[in-house]
Amino acid sequence: MNEAAETALSELEQLLTQLNTSRREPDRFARISEAVLAKLEHATGLVDPDHPELTKLNRLLVSEFLFAARSAELRSPLSVANLSKYDQPKTSSSKY
Repeated sequence: MNEAAETALSELEQLLTQLNTSRREPDRFARISEAVLAKLEHATGLVDPDHPELTKLNRLLVSEFLFAARSAELRSPLSVANLSKYDQPKTSSSKY
């Protein structure tokens, strides 16, 4: 593998590590996510699909994807609306 591919993989791994450490900072997480996508697009043309380093990076990427998806799901207005109906106090003034 050439030096450009090695550099792209190294930079991608660094960005994924930064992404993981920025989970509590939504704005920073979003900025780094954009950088990850750009670097991923760049690295795709440089790296052999069978390179062993890609397995590790794929695992990191999937982990961050799942975190982002779950986080977005929990922050959605629909999720809040569904949760709020369960937080309502029960009244005992029912006729039945």
